[in-house]
Parts: sequence; structure tokens; C-alpha cells
Amino acid sequence: MGDKDDYLTCYRVFFENFAATVNHEDQLPVNIVGYTITEAELPGEVIYWMTQYLTEKQCPPTLMTPLCRIILEEVTAEARKHPLNFGFDVNESVFIALKLMQAVMARVNEVCLRYQDNSKLDSLPPPAPLPRESRTVAAAIKNMRRTMEDRHVVIGNLEALFGIETSEPTSFYAVYDGHAGSAAATYCAAHLHQYLVDSPYFRTDLQRAMLEAFLRTDSEFVSKSNQRVRYLI
Repeated sequence: MGDKDDYLTCYRVFFENFAATVNHEDQLPVNIVGYTITEAELPGEVIYWMTQYLTEKQCPPTLMTPLCRIILEEVTAEARKHPLNFGFDVNESVFIALKLMQAVMARVNEVCLRYQDNSKLDSLPPPAPLPRESRTVAAAIKNMRRTMEDRHVVIGNLEALFGIETSEPTSFYAVYDGHAGSAAATYCAAHLHQYLVDSPYFRTDLQRAMLEAFLRTDSEFVSKSNQRVRYLI
């Protein structure tokens, strides 16, 4: 997929299929959490929802990161300018998950439909070369459980996803075991890598940054667990 025509053809097919199958009336295209979302948590939640949705739509792996980055930048900018349109509760200074998710999915649809235009399609960056050891395959099966409670995360280039310039990209792979429910696993899948990147030690001391990320994730999730689920609808 190194040739420009090859990867653009692949992307074009994806966007055409997306346009043919998108359902603008679907109010719940991805699973959402029952807690409210702070401004600091916004990037992690938005990326997690986008990844679920675009994976279901069979987005090419090489397109996933640049597409998520484009949409995240637009969502973040718009949410700052028009927070009420993204479900922001002024009294509590948090986003209501359902309303935020619906606004985010609407933006994903808008952006993907936009790239049916060949001039815009041509502006997408070429796939970044990956070393052989970075090529991965992930699968999940729930066996006899009623629902899948486990979560997994595969990110080939953390820096690209979060808009950080680097000559040595960091890959992130994780499996979160969801015992007695998926809430903790889901929160970790959305935020542990975000908090890793947020750490001031991310570029200089990865071990210390991981420790900080684990502690922050644990603390934030415990706080979430004490919330009422009143914002789910």
C-alpha cells in the first residue's frame, strides 16, 4: 500500500461503502458509559467511540489514526465554541455522555461523507510505514457470557493519534479483563493511554509515565463509580 493510487483507491472504497451504509437515524451507534464526562476526559472518550464505530464500518487500519485525529480536532474545537451542542451541562461543568456521543457520531458521518470528494481525499496523508514487528491482529470472543465484558486496545502510533511530533513513535497494546461488568474495562480502554500521553514524563521516562497513568485511571474511575447514573438519558 505504499503507492499513492493504491491507498487512495482503498480509502475511496471505504468512504463509498460508508456513504452507502450510514444510518443518520441511529441514535445509539456505539455503546456509551453511564457517567458524565469532563473536558479533560473528552479526547479519550471521543477516540474510543470513533474507533468502535469506524472499526464496525471496516475502516482501513492505515486510515484509522489520521481520520480519528482529524475528527478529534474538529470536535474539540467545536465543543469549545458551542459546548451546549455537545451536551455540556453548564451547572455541573460536564458533558452528558449520550448527547456528546450523538454530536460526535454526527461529526464522524459528516467528515467521512466529505471525503467522497476526490480533491479532499487526495489531501489525506499516505500510510506511515510500520516495522514488521508492529503489525498486529486482534480478535475477541465472549464464550458463554451474555455480553462481552472485556476490552482491548491496539494503537500503532500514540503520538500520531494525539498530535505529538516524534521521530520514534510509541505503540500501545492492552487487554482489560472485565469481571462482574464492563465498566472498569471500558474506562481503562478509553483513558489509560490518554493519561499516559498526558503525563509530563511520557517522552522522558515511560515507566514513570505508565505508573502515573495507572494511578490516575484508578482514581478517576473510583470517582466515576460514585456518580449517579442520572445523566445516561
